[in-house]
Amino acid sequence: MVTYIIHQYTPKRLLGSASFEEADTSRRILDFKDGRIYAKSWAAREVAAQLVGSEVSGCLFVCIPAASDYANRRRYARFSAEVSTRCGLVDAFRHVSVVGTRTRCHVDRSRPAEENTVIDGDFFRGRDVVLFDDILTTGMTSTAFARRLEAVGARVKARVFLGRTARKG
Repeated sequence: MVTYIIHQYTPKRLLGSASFEEADTSRRILDFKDGRIYAKSWAAREVAAQLVGSEVSGCLFVCIPAASDYANRRRYARFSAEVSTRCGLVDAFRHVSVVGTRTRCHVDRSRPAEENTVIDGDFFRGRDVVLFDDILTTGMTSTAFARRLEAVGARVKARVFLGRTARKG
């Protein structure tokens, strides 16, 4: 499995010591998480720049779901469609559902990210997948979600992260 990490992400608590460029990128990532239109378009361009020309054409593009259906749709519906169009991928957004609400993973690390998601196993079975998550910190969320996709018969070919949490001081 290939892993693409596009930017370093500086958490809010460390933004005061970040360079202008680091702070600007991290704010864009936070705006993406908030579902702001400009940030979704920016993120789609950044992801597409990494994936175009790679060996993922025709794969399914699936985003690791947010904590609630509302947040998931706001953050990923348009983004997933744009990335898929730009890269020649199949948009799998509507084949992973979020039911109810869970505590965000970075708030409650004891609760698995996938506990309130439903995967359309028939759709994913036998298909190659590019998995997207906004921020990579420990990798536990993407690993657990990749295992769930593989359990229904998908093959995760690549993981893409908009940012990786920078560890400073």
